[in-house]
Amino acid sequence: MKAFKFILGGVILVCLIFIGLLIKEISNSSRLKEEKQNKERTIVESTSAKRKLKKLEQDISEMQKEVVHAQEMVLADDLSVLQMIKDISRLGYASNFKKIEFNYMGSGSVFAGGLGATAPRWKAIKKARAILLEMKSESDFPNLNEFLTKLYMLTGIVSVEGMSIERDPSIVPRQKVTLILAIYRY
Repeated sequence: MKAFKFILGGVILVCLIFIGLLIKEISNSSRLKEEKQNKERTIVESTSAKRKLKKLEQDISEMQKEVVHAQEMVLADDLSVLQMIKDISRLGYASNFKKIEFNYMGSGSVFAGGLGATAPRWKAIKKARAILLEMKSESDFPNLNEFLTKLYMLTGIVSVEGMSIERDPSIVPRQKVTLILAIYRY
């Protein structure tokens, strides 16, 4: 009987060791499975980040092209144009304009007949360019007349290429005035 207890004790000990090893392997397997899932998640996130980075690089490239194009159209260091915008703003406020706002509309070569000249007989003036601006404001008619008169007396060359006047009952006696201005530079 002693031998039987001894053998039974050995089998129980081996079973306990086996169960302990099995639990350890299950634990390792569970940990490895969790690590695998984390790494797969990291791979998916990094792939997504890589796509986003590539998209951002493309956007940056496009923006750089736009900046170069804008610099070609409007010289960033051309202080004369900026000074003209300041002078026009001061003139507008001196003429009692309200809510003056400028919007850049583009630039281009100047034709001998003006920006609107489209006939083939007009020849482009070398190195002459015009910056087109939309100027929105609120003004009454006497102040608008004063502004336009003084505008043509500025030191730079400015022309009014278009004008619209819109009556808004909420701002009477003023009207909404939109001017398309061409600032010429050589």
